[in-house]
Amino acid sequence: MEKYILSAIIFSTPLYPFRFSLLGVPTNAFEIILYLGFLAWLLFYGKDRLRKIITHPWTVFPPRHVLIIALWSVWGLISALVNPDVLSGLGYWRAFFVDGLLIYIMVVASRQYSLVKKTLILTGGVVALVSLFSACGWHRANDGRWLGWYGFDVSASANYLSLFLAPIVSLAVIGAIKYQKIWRVVSMVAALVMAVALVGAQSRGAVVALVGSLALGGAYMLFYHLPFGGKIKHKTFLFAVFALAMVMVVFYFARPDFNASTNAGRVVTSNNVRWEVWRTTLEVIKEKPLLGAGLGNYQDYFTTLTKGRVNYDEFIAPFALSAHNLFLHIWASMGGLALLVFVWWVIILLRPHFRAPTKEALMPLVFFLAILFYGLVDTPIFKNDLAILWWLAAALMTSRVAEKNYD
Repeated sequence: MEKYILSAIIFSTPLYPFRFSLLGVPTNAFEIILYLGFLAWLLFYGKDRLRKIITHPWTVFPPRHVLIIALWSVWGLISALVNPDVLSGLGYWRAFFVDGLLIYIMVVASRQYSLVKKTLILTGGVVALVSLFSACGWHRANDGRWLGWYGFDVSASANYLSLFLAPIVSLAVIGAIKYQKIWRVVSMVAALVMAVALVGAQSRGAVVALVGSLALGGAYMLFYHLPFGGKIKHKTFLFAVFALAMVMVVFYFARPDFNASTNAGRVVTSNNVRWEVWRTTLEVIKEKPLLGAGLGNYQDYFTTLTKGRVNYDEFIAPFALSAHNLFLHIWASMGGLALLVFVWWVIILLRPHFRAPTKEALMPLVFFLAILFYGLVDTPIFKNDLAILWWLAAALMTSRVAEKNYD
């Protein structure tokens, strides 16, 4: 029963575009399934789980992870209250923090890590399969890029499909190598269908996420499981150098045309628009370094700040839904301390897998790294479904420490 509850919640993640109000509170189809599923989980399994959590909390949730998640969640609440529209800010906090935390608790407490990976691959495959209908003209963006399922969201960006699928493709590719029999076939088919959907979505950010995560995944196996490179710390240094080189390559290809004029030339390419967004985001950070503009208030603050500037009202501000960089967005929206907490969280999640490397770490690692690599050119955790992917990635990366403590 527990497996069915978790699978249903994860599989329903893309249903968030179906929005409505319940007793005057804005919500969506995914959240209803999540809350009902969490209540059912508590009813059937909560007694035993909660008793263990209360009596021996550190055997279920690693202490450092509890502390960092508490800091991240509390700071998210503070950031929501900073938003001039407090109710809107609290809505974003519920979607990006509370919803993800509930599923994180369920996954880590139940230790259903294998189920999570397989359900994610199935979910990505189904979402990609639905998007293939976009090839027939169904739910396309104005520029012809595929929206697929996300065409049901009236505010959908052409990147929504690729943001959701790219990390799952990385997971499916490793699954096609690691799994046996039926799940190897499922992973191969899902990876292929999702790859076709990404071609239709035409997102270079997805290419960045896929190439970066799989290249680093290959480097992880190479550096840590072949007899060269010396001690673990030396191999970690080699990996860090390779990762930094990959990041530099990403920014090289994301560079704008610096020779473009200050007028129309600035918006000739998406790279130029992104550069303008990054540059202006630094202005936001300069004005709001500690608390940021408020959770969910980035675009409104950006639009007000740049009102009347050449090209901004027409070509740049409408595309500034986020800072187009995860780390800049966290700083601009939630403040510098939030960014420090987030970076600390990333380090805590990565550290056990590099101190004692294992082949079992490869699947969660590439999934996690795909999100971070996409974060170099977009904001892949501040959207309903993407927030869930992030919390699931955190749960999978926590699995090794949690299992050790539990045992």
